[in-house]
Amino acid sequence: MVLMMTLPGTAIITCGDEISPTAVSAVLIKSSELYLKYPSKTHLSFCQENQRRWRALFRSLSRTRTHEEALLFAIRPLAYLRSWACAHFLVMLHFGSEPVSLDPDWAPSLPERGVFVTSTGLDRFGSVSLRSINLQPHEAVVIKLYEADNQA
Repeated sequence: MVLMMTLPGTAIITCGDEISPTAVSAVLIKSSELYLKYPSKTHLSFCQENQRRWRALFRSLSRTRTHEEALLFAIRPLAYLRSWACAHFLVMLHFGSEPVSLDPDWAPSLPERGVFVTSTGLDRFGSVSLRSINLQPHEAVVIKLYEADNQA
């Protein structure tokens, strides 16, 4: 929910999203375990408390989104890192309508190079310098990162 509410564009919420059904089912499982330890607590009280927390988070995000233009209109690309063991992937999403060249120092802690895995245009291939990435309007790319001595 936090990611969806902080992305550019209109956040589409359906009835129940603010309660997080997956979180409620996780709480039911955890509350079953807790019930064995603390029989005075009920499933209902755990679920109600969890729903209150999710609604409070939803209200906070909604309020912040309506007052902060950066969350509504920012055109800077969104980038995040996904890692497992020694594999690292950089995912970049550009929501703007104009091409953008990223500042060479935008992420100094990342390796200097990577290999394109895929892109929305399916036209990005081979090695890329992370210091000189250009993104097209509404483009998303996935890059596998590697150190200079490790060629993927």
